Amino acid sequence: MKLKKLTAAFLAIGMTFASVSVTLGDWSETDYVYDNGQVTMCINKTTGALTRIDPDDYEVVVDLDIPSEINGVTVTSIDTWVYSYRNSLGNITLPNTITSIGDGAFMYTSFDSIVLPDSLTTIGALAFTDWTGQTVSDVTVTIPKNVSYIGAAAFTYSGAADSDLTAIYVDENNESYNSHDGILFNNNMTKILTYPPAKTDSSYIVPDNVTSIGAYAFTGYNLKDITIPENVTDIDENAFKNYYHSAADLETVYCYKNSAADNASLYADDVTIIYLDEDTTTENITQTTTSAATATTETATTETTTTTETTTAKKSSGGGGGSSANAGVSSSTALFDDSSEADESEDTARNAVIKQEVKVTIGDGNITIGGNIYKTDSAPYIQEESSSTLVPIRFVALAILGGDVENADSSEIITWNASTKTAVITAGDDVITFTAGSEYMTINGERVQMANGVKAEITEGRMYIPFRALGEALGVSVDWDASTKTATYLGNK
Repeated sequence: MKLKKLTAAFLAIGMTFASVSVTLGDWSETDYVYDNGQVTMCINKTTGALTRIDPDDYEVVVDLDIPSEINGVTVTSIDTWVYSYRNSLGNITLPNTITSIGDGAFMYTSFDSIVLPDSLTTIGALAFTDWTGQTVSDVTVTIPKNVSYIGAAAFTYSGAADSDLTAIYVDENNESYNSHDGILFNNNMTKILTYPPAKTDSSYIVPDNVTSIGAYAFTGYNLKDITIPENVTDIDENAFKNYYHSAADLETVYCYKNSAADNASLYADDVTIIYLDEDTTTENITQTTTSAATATTETATTETTTTTETTTAKKSSGGGGGSSANAGVSSSTALFDDSSEADESEDTARNAVIKQEVKVTIGDGNITIGGNIYKTDSAPYIQEESSSTLVPIRFVALAILGGDVENADSSEIITWNASTKTAVITAGDDVITFTAGSEYMTINGERVQMANGVKAEITEGRMYIPFRALGEALGVSVDWDASTKTATYLGNK
């Protein structure tokens, strides 16, 4: 269970912090002092670094809007440890003049939100470690487009206090970082950098395109089991430890024998490692791990996995044995709309051209195809009038081509009639059309009314079409997970 340790952390470091605290007069020769009646700030006259942020009354929660100038000096950065160990701010807005946030600048702090400016390029180590909400139970952050460096453990749980961070998003124009399902990756999605410590999911399957897991990537307390594919070949020794080197609260690791993940020293002493069969793929891994959760050594599982070996992770210091694992791998059962008829997957006579599982998440510009993540330039959204998910037309080509990014834009799968605002999709032997503003699609010339009054539409110059209607037209089953706002084509092999 997550424990609120922030007050204890304040007490623990109180003597140290008091010993370096100074009065306003001590700062006057090098820094200008600015007091807006609620918060006192100091800025270095030469560098423009903000060197102090102090609420005037620690019993009152106030919002902080940092000015771009103080006494004629442009605010260029937030210095190290400027607002660490404090808890009197609500929402923070930084000016579009700040280029860097120093190490530990907001470590061990409570505030509800922070607006990071596009001018920002650097976020220091431990900058937002143990960030808790002031009046909210979960907090999120968006990395701006120009950030090119994020230091170690910048958004993690240290093990000394607490964290309410549930999601890290990244501006779609950022060339150094990426985000999927609120998880921070490098730009090409091959390295997991930070799994938000307060993310509520209890299970996570690492995508197939990931080859590396960075230091302090998994430091939270809700994640209980993780599946790590064989192509992950580089795992930092502190990937599953927090900054104070205590291990994350994992219970079970599913991995391949003799792979990088098959290393007991990476995890806590009582973590159970369950081996996956070498023939297992991401497409059947959910089924495999669910079966393996109750398996013992060399127990037969599903048709995709013949044997499962179980071992208990033990460190050289003398780890204890683990109990039988319970994977708890979630699989959505509610389909795309709420009608009872939608609870049954619909079989069609058409040969489905989408062979792999395809996933999209509302507000996320990435698409997952067969376990691999592909970055797109626009995100799905829910149409307000119909409560239906719409996806950009480029998604269709990617899904049909199985993630062939190079040919997605140049293929003849999609043609566009600008005069009628109609998208024509050629999928195998089928021709499907969607017209902006119409409740009808056509399938091989037959006019079909779409459910719930959903219409294809043009948004910000892009054509968006209904996810479920397209899936039904292509002959694939559609799944909807309301908890994660994720829509899935289950695929047909």
